[in-house]
Amino acid sequence: MNWVLDSTAFIELIRGSEKGAVIKELFKSEEAFLNSLSLYEILINLYPKERPIIENLMEQMTLLNFDSESSEEAAEIQKNLKASGKLINELDVLIAGICKANGTGVITLDKDFEKIKGLDVKLIK
Repeated sequence: MNWVLDSTAFIELIRGSEKGAVIKELFKSEEAFLNSLSLYEILINLYPKERPIIENLMEQMTLLNFDSESSEEAAEIQKNLKASGKLINELDVLIAGICKANGTGVITLDKDFEKIKGLDVKLIK
């Protein structure tokens, strides 16, 4: 299975934390993916000194964008969450849509992703 990093996981890589080391280990033999919405979240909170670290990490990853198929998947996820009364952050719904459209799971520190049926989630604790 291929995995996409959400912003919480990517931030741990930037920080070089213990959790970041665990995440990096997951990608030793696989291609790493970032999604365009997590990149947005990272860039709006960017500190100038982190820019080179982010650029270096991004060179090692493939960026997955939010497209029409992602929109359809995200809409279905949102409908299911609403029906179950388990709404989550809308940006997370869009990220999950990208993952489902591309047949990937998500690596995250955010438990809310576990509420999404049919999404493989690797929760880093």
